[in-house]
Amino acid sequence: AETVADGEALLRAASLEPPDAVLSDIGIPLCDGIRACSRLRDAFPHVKFILMTGDPESDARARRAGFEAVLFKPFTLESLRGALAPF
Repeated sequence: AETVADGEALLRAASLEPPDAVLSDIGIPLCDGIRACSRLRDAFPHVKFILMTGDPESDARARRAGFEAVLFKPFTLESLRGALAPF
């Protein structure tokens, strides 16, 4: 697992080593999680994208952007494991 501080760092890290999965918060600096992952989706269609958010209104936007799962904060470790399956 690798962590990054903002959306631009996420894009840079993914270009250096393509991820298997991305767990992103919607409210990350510089490029929000939905926008960053939408850009990654084009380059890495095999990657599983999971969004975490406290805003239930963002679910539809996240699904349109290609997120396979949306976890609403606070979420359990079990729900994260379920979203990551089969990894």
